[in-house]
Amino acid sequence: MNRIIVSLYVLIQAALLVVIKFTERQGQLGTDIDNVFMFIAIVINTIVALYFYFRYGTKREDKRENLVILALVLNLFADYFLSFLDTDEAMLAGISFFCALEIVYAIYLKSPKASVIGRIVLFVLASIATYFVGLFSLLNALGLLNLSVVLFNVIDAWQKKNMDTSLFFKIGITLFCIGDYCILFRTLTSGLIHDVSAFLVWIVYIPSQVLIVLHYIAKLNIKGLLKTEDIIH
Repeated sequence: MNRIIVSLYVLIQAALLVVIKFTERQGQLGTDIDNVFMFIAIVINTIVALYFYFRYGTKREDKRENLVILALVLNLFADYFLSFLDTDEAMLAGISFFCALEIVYAIYLKSPKASVIGRIVLFVLASIATYFVGLFSLLNALGLLNLSVVLFNVIDAWQKKNMDTSLFFKIGITLFCIGDYCILFRTLTSGLIHDVSAFLVWIVYIPSQVLIVLHYIAKLNIKGLLKTEDIIH
């Protein structure tokens, strides 16, 4: 049963990605249906993660992996605010949830002091730069915080000290980071760079979330399913 659930989950997410890219293109003609399919993908992602958490995760003595579930739930809230509530307050809430989930991942990765300092330095320098070009705002500051934290999450994930972190998670968090920076380039650029960045956002975003969920499932070491030791490297 679990194998069927995982297989269907991956197939449905792949199908939704195709639909999203189609409706995203149609969205240029004035329809918002793409947002619905985008949110459905994240809802399914969260439901599958919570299914395995409540069935197997609550029984684990090692509670560290629960941080992944927390981050995935925060991801759901972030996408809800950004997908359907078109207000400044909703934007602030959505970005705040993204910042929170990236901080949860930083805790999960046991980010060292040097990494934390690196995030702070990058955030301060980027904030100063936006201030001098007249773009500083609370919303932009939160966006820069998110970009600073996720970048160093990628660096931490690939460090040798995180050898117990599966390849699924490492690639997943890397794609997550790429998606966030694609949003940045989509916002600040025009022409080819803008178009490529806009195209790539969901191309990398859905796989990033799927891989993180598969990482969690693998960590549960459920009989007959993905095993962590098979995907460490």
